[in-house]
Amino acid sequence: MGAGLTPADIDCFNCHATSTPKGDAAEANTIKSILAAEKDFGKFRAQAPEQIVEMTGSVADFKPAITAIKGHVGHLVAGAGPFETAMAFLSLKTQMVPPIRNLDNPLCPSLKFARHPHSANLSVIVKNSLVFGGINCSMVLRKHH
Repeated sequence: MGAGLTPADIDCFNCHATSTPKGDAAEANTIKSILAAEKDFGKFRAQAPEQIVEMTGSVADFKPAITAIKGHVGHLVAGAGPFETAMAFLSLKTQMVPPIRNLDNPLCPSLKFARHPHSANLSVIVKNSLVFGGINCSMVLRKHH
């Protein structure tokens, strides 16, 4: 990850959340693989969805909030990444986690999806941005103290 973090340091994941079964499952499974990773992210490599097994034991130790805002604003196409990043920074500023709108049946119930807005002690948010063709990026956003 290169940010000097362990899974326990992550307070929130701001997901791209494509709202497609394959896309959402891949993003959720990647988050699970990050949370179950060894403490040294230097050796971490994301796995292909078919290589990730259902992880429950070690994931239960870390419960960062999982949120996404696309359900509130729609897909802004090329503007999605910058807008979602701005909203993640707003979460750091206000210490609020926005809910995922219209999430009725989470694909991965072992993750802590934000079903309602709530306050949280947020210092580190991982922002995911995904595009067609597998060009994906995750940024680590930290609260300035």
